[in-house]
Amino acid sequence: MSYKNKLQQLVEDVDGCTASFFCGYDGLLIDKFEKSDGGLDEIAAEWSSICSQIGPSQFKDMIITLNNGVLAIKPFEIGFVAIVLSPDGNVGRAKFELNKCRSDFEQ
Repeated sequence: MSYKNKLQQLVEDVDGCTASFFCGYDGLLIDKFEKSDGGLDEIAAEWSSICSQIGPSQFKDMIITLNNGVLAIKPFEIGFVAIVLSPDGNVGRAKFELNKCRSDFEQ
């Protein structure tokens, strides 16, 4: 399954999910899927800086609650996958789906 297909599946499987993306620690977006154009490139660049400073071996996942939604991040060896949720999105399901997709994003 391609990254784009897996990211689309994540968006469809998680209630309240508006987008998902796979980003390298260098800030480059590897692939993304979003229901509507929401400026994921800027979000990916910002969070890749934070994730690379922490280091992928230092955290299992991150849940960031923002004014307009929630960001769930799962680190992998070459980058991280993030799910963008609306404020009422299902964070528990997002974490479950991110843990379940490990083999799809680790090579």
